[in-house]
Amino acid sequence: MKFKKASKLLLVNFGVFLFILGIAEFLSRAFEAFYPGSQYQFRLQQQLDQEPSSCKAPPIVTDSGNLSRYSEDFSCDGVTIKDGLRLTVGTPTNPSKTIHVFGGSTVFGTGAKDQETIPSYIQKLLNRNGVDVAVKNHGFMTLVASQQLAALKAADLQKGDVVLFYDGGNDAFNSFVYGSPEGTIIGYNRSNKLAFALVKTRHHLQLNSALYRSLGGLKASLADKNNPSSSACSGRPDSDKQTSYIDHYFNVLAEAKSYADSRGVEFVHVFQPILGSSNGLSSDKRDRAINLLSVDGINWCTQESLLDYYQKLGLSYDQYLNRINGHNLSAVFVGDESPFDERYIDWIHLTPSANKLVSDKLLNHIFASTSLENI
Repeated sequence: MKFKKASKLLLVNFGVFLFILGIAEFLSRAFEAFYPGSQYQFRLQQQLDQEPSSCKAPPIVTDSGNLSRYSEDFSCDGVTIKDGLRLTVGTPTNPSKTIHVFGGSTVFGTGAKDQETIPSYIQKLLNRNGVDVAVKNHGFMTLVASQQLAALKAADLQKGDVVLFYDGGNDAFNSFVYGSPEGTIIGYNRSNKLAFALVKTRHHLQLNSALYRSLGGLKASLADKNNPSSSACSGRPDSDKQTSYIDHYFNVLAEAKSYADSRGVEFVHVFQPILGSSNGLSSDKRDRAINLLSVDGINWCTQESLLDYYQKLGLSYDQYLNRINGHNLSAVFVGDESPFDERYIDWIHLTPSANKLVSDKLLNHIFASTSLENI
C-alpha cells in the first residue's frame, strides 16, 4: 500500500515537473519570437517546425583507409545523399568538366539544405554564367586533409577536371586539441561514446529547445563571475609539436597536388575561416561566441588558444600558397560588423548566407588559378 502511494506521489510530482517545464519552454519560445538570440538558428527552427519529419539518416560506416560514409543513399529534411555523395543541386547532364570539392562537414553542408551548400552555390554561379561544368561534393563530417587525400585517390577523376581542397579547421583542431593531425574526431567519438552522446544531446537541445538556449544565455551572462567556458581548457602543444603539425599539413597538401598532377587534373586549395579567425572572439558580444562554442562543447579558452595556433598556421600558409594554388580565406569576414551568429552556426560551420559569400570567393579563385577561366 505504501509503495502504491509513493509511486502515485512520484508520478504526480513528475507530471507537475513536466507541466512546469512545458510552461517554461512556451515562455522561452514566446521570448525568442520577439528577441531571437540567433537569427539564423531561429529561422532554421521555424523552418523545421513548419516541415516536421520523422525520417532518420542511415548509420555511418567506415571503409578501409578510414574513409567514413553513410551506409546507403537517402533524402531527409533537405539533406540528400546520392551515389554516396551529398547532392549538388543543378548539375548539368553532360558537363565538359567537373570540379571535385573535398573537405569536412563545412563542405558537406552541415546546417544547410542541399541548395545551400558551398558546392551547390558554386554550381549555381557556374550555371548563371553559362559554364558547362559540374560540381561534386566530396565533403564529409570531421575529415582532415589526409582523409581528403584518401577520398581524392578513390574518386573518379577525368583529365582536365579541377580538384578543390577547402580545409584547415579540422586539421588545426585535431592537431592542436587532440594531438593527432591524421584525424581522430570520428575515432574519438567512437571510443568516447558517452561524451559524444552528451555533445550530440547538447547540439539537439540547442536547436530544438528555447528553454535550453535561454538557460545557456543566462549562463553566458554570468561568465565573468563563474565562467564554465574558461574551465578545463585543452593543453597547449609545445612549439616543436606545433611546427610538426604545420609541416604535416603542408606535406599532405603537397602530396594531394602531386597526385592531382599525375592524373592530369588541376589542384586548388583554400584555407577556411573559423569562428574568430577574421576579427577575433571579442569583436562581438561575448555571450554570442560562447553560445556558438557551446553547441559543440568547446571552451572559450580552448578556442582562444586554437585561434593563436590558427593564426600561426595561416602565416605559414601565406608563405606556402603559391605551391598549391592556395588562397587564404581565414580572414574573409574581417571588418564585417554583423553578429557572429549571422555567419556561423557553431565554431566552424557557416550559415547559408555565409556559404554563399564564400562560394563566390572560391569560384573567383578557381577561375584565376585554373584553365576554367578560358571556357
